[in-house]
Amino acid sequence: MEWNCWETEHYLIYCHPESFAEEHLEEIGNWQEKCYNRISKTLGVTLDKKIRLYLCASREETETETGCPPCNGMCLDYDLIFAVYNQEIQCLGPHEDAHLLSFQIAVPASLFLREGLAMYFDEAYHGKANRAYAAEWARENAGMNVFGYLDNEQFYSLPEEVSYPLAGALTRWLIDRYGMERYKEFFRTNGDVSAAFQQKAEDVSAAFEAELEKEKD
Repeated sequence: MEWNCWETEHYLIYCHPESFAEEHLEEIGNWQEKCYNRISKTLGVTLDKKIRLYLCASREETETETGCPPCNGMCLDYDLIFAVYNQEIQCLGPHEDAHLLSFQIAVPASLFLREGLAMYFDEAYHGKANRAYAAEWARENAGMNVFGYLDNEQFYSLPEEVSYPLAGALTRWLIDRYGMERYKEFFRTNGDVSAAFQQKAEDVSAAFEAELEKEKD
């Protein structure tokens, strides 16, 4: 299928001729540039190449193009994003871009770390704040060490509507509490709490849970 390309400062944006995405290319480009600049400034990193962003007409097209299960958005390699953009689904924003930019810091094995940083920039999951989801998790899992989800098997044991916003809420709390540089060390070490924060994981987890207890319904 034919693709047209529109170039911005940090993106090569591909869409099909006469598609819904093509009608909104300037708007899409402006929004993604704002996302890129926010992520880049926050993390202190840049990419040495432009991000290739393919705007697919449907979830099924992402499967055809990538060979992966159908989804709204995904990143591949270190500069490539496939995202659905149609009348019903506009999968834009910072999430996949945050993955690509964060890989300039490290590529941790833990999905909890990767998704946490991406969700930090999203700030919400389907319109509901990450912290609100995390507070619900804390009420139902009192005393559990949240860092157990650094293990990918444990991460996958949670439904996405819990794991993703929980990871995002923890990431924001860690950055606010310890600062970006120490958080980046945490990211580089694949979640070594003692190395990054000079505290035991269970103590940091307990402090996070105590903060979430302040959240009201």
